Amino acid sequence: MKTYLPSKFSIERDEKKCVGCRVCVNQCTFDAQYFDEEENEVKSREQNCAGCHRCVVFCPTQAVNIRRNALEYRENFNWRPEL
Repeated sequence: MKTYLPSKFSIERDEKKCVGCRVCVNQCTFDAQYFDEEENEVKSREQNCAGCHRCVVFCPTQAVNIRRNALEYRENFNWRPEL
């Protein structure tokens, strides 16, 4: 299902540091990190990220960083997901 709400977390990958070892892919149980065979590079699905930081901890080159998205949805009187 497509959503227009921003992801809770932002995944940042430093392409200069990333060696494509896929450790982050193997550690991610939420399928937020994946390897794109066609482009031969590791990519992210931010909407799947749970903020567990396993990819950050296990990355041997410290190329991955997870940040809380500043645009995260905050419920208020005028805007609710069900409306």
